[in-house]
Amino acid sequence: MNSRTASRKPIAVLCSASWCGPCKRLAPTLEEVAAESSQARIVKVDVDESPELAARYGLQSVPSLLVFRNGQGVAKEKGAVSKSRLIAMLDP
Repeated sequence: MNSRTASRKPIAVLCSASWCGPCKRLAPTLEEVAAESSQARIVKVDVDESPELAARYGLQSVPSLLVFRNGQGVAKEKGAVSKSRLIAMLDP
């Protein structure tokens, strides 16, 4: 893990693609959670621009959500997740 994923705050990484409809529908939910929570960091990564990330984490579909805590991957979910599921994934 690099210093970006070694944060004490949980980090949610939305792995998406510009052509992905479900990814576009999930983005506002992520932005809402990011605005409501100072306890987590949320980032978006386009897998077409970062194919090494998709390969590294074995992603076969988008959207996929990865959650890191203290530099360790703690959760992985594929498909669009609800706001309540995202919040639950970020809770310690």
